[in-house]
Amino acid sequence: MNDKNNSELKVIGISGTRGKTIVAHILYDLLYSSGIRVSLLSTNGIVINGVSQNDAANSYNINKKTLKNFFRDSNKEECQYAIVEISSQKIKDGTFNGVELSHAILTNIHEDSLEIHGTLNEYIHTKIEFVKLIKDGGALIVDSSDKNSKSIIRENKDKIENNIYVINANRSIIAREEHFIDGTRFYIDELGEVITRLSGDFNIGNIILAVMLARFLTNPKTLIPSLRKAEPILGRLHLYRKTPANIFVDYAKKPGTLKASLEHLTKVKSPKSRIISVFGASGDKDKLGRESGNVLKDLSDYVILTSQDPNFEDVSKINSEIHTSSGDYGSVLIERIGSEQEYELIKYDNLANKIERVYLTGDVPFIAFDENAYTSRLNAIDLALKISRPGDIIYITGKGHEKSSIYNNIEYEWSDYEAINLLLSQYGYQ
Repeated sequence: MNDKNNSELKVIGISGTRGKTIVAHILYDLLYSSGIRVSLLSTNGIVINGVSQNDAANSYNINKKTLKNFFRDSNKEECQYAIVEISSQKIKDGTFNGVELSHAILTNIHEDSLEIHGTLNEYIHTKIEFVKLIKDGGALIVDSSDKNSKSIIRENKDKIENNIYVINANRSIIAREEHFIDGTRFYIDELGEVITRLSGDFNIGNIILAVMLARFLTNPKTLIPSLRKAEPILGRLHLYRKTPANIFVDYAKKPGTLKASLEHLTKVKSPKSRIISVFGASGDKDKLGRESGNVLKDLSDYVILTSQDPNFEDVSKINSEIHTSSGDYGSVLIERIGSEQEYELIKYDNLANKIERVYLTGDVPFIAFDENAYTSRLNAIDLALKISRPGDIIYITGKGHEKSSIYNNIEYEWSDYEAINLLLSQYGYQ
C-alpha cells in the first residue's frame, strides 16, 4: 500500500494508549520545520507539507480507501515521510493490513481502552500487531519508563518476524524542568534549552519520544528552534484564552488522562486562583469516564457536569454516575439543571452563593447540567465563565478539537472553541 509500491514515501506509525496525537504533531513539526517534506494523519485531521486538508478524514474514521488516498496525495506532494497515528481499533479492524512502517513510536500501554477490546490480552495483541508492521531493519522508539511497553515487546519477541531496532527514550536526558501556565522550559542533553508552549509534565515525555526519532531523520541542530516554534495542539491541554480567565480546552475523557492534566494545572496555578472543571462522560460502551468523580473532586475547586456524546443514554444518569464515583465525602451536588429554560430562570446570585458556601466548608461543589442536548454543554461553559475570576483556570475537557456531538445517534455540529467564542462575544470580549 505504501513502501512496497511507493519506495520514496516512508511511513512512520505512532500508537499507544495516551499521547499519540501529541507525539505525532510534535514529530511532524520537527521534520517540517527542518525542511523535510512530510504529511500527517492524526485524530485532528490531515496536513500535507504544511497545508491542512479540508476533508473530514482523521485517524479514527479512516478506512482502507481514504488511507490509500492519503498515501497517494502524500506522494503527489513529494513527501519523504508520512506520519500516521494508528489506534488499536484500526489495527483490530484491518485498516492497516499491508502497510509497512519504516519507523514507529509506541507511547505507552494502559488499560484505558478495554471497553473496545474486552480484555487486556486482546488489547496487547493489537499492539504486537502494530510492532509487526515495522519493516525488517526498521526502528521502534519506546518510553523506557513505561514498563508495560518494554515487557510486552520482550515477552512477545518470538511473534515479531522482522529484525527491528528497539530504542529506549530515556527521561534522564532532560534537566532543569520549569512549568508555567502557558508552557514549559527544560534542557535536553547535547541539544540545549527548550522553551515550548506545550503544557504538562507528560508532554515532556511526548517531546522526548519525538526528539529521539527526529534526531535520526534530520539534523539535530534544527530540533531546538523547531520546538520553540511549535504551536500548541488544538484540544490537547490547550491554553486558548487568558481573559477573562485562563481557559484550557482538553481531550481528556478518562481518569488517567484527566488526572495528568489536572495535576499539571494544580502545579502551575497561582495560590489564590481556582480550577473550575467542565466535564462529561460518553454514553453507551464507554463506562470508564464515569469513574472520574474522585479525580475531579481531588483536583478541582468547582465541578460542572454536562453532556459529552451521550448518544442513546440519559445525560442525568451519566452525571449521577460521575458524581457517585466522587465518593461519600468531600463533594456536594448542589444543583441539577434539566433544561435551557430552567437555566434561564435560575437566579444567578442565589446559585453563586450556594456554590461559595459549599466551597468555604472545604467541600467541592458539583453542578449538573442534565439536558439531552448541546445546550447542556453550552450552558455549563457559560456558568463556568460567570463564576470565574481573573487568574482562575476554566478547564473544559472531553471534546477537545472535535467538531460534532452525538445525541440519539444523530451527529450535530459542535465545537468547544466556537462555544467559548460565542459566549465571550456576548460578554463583550473579542
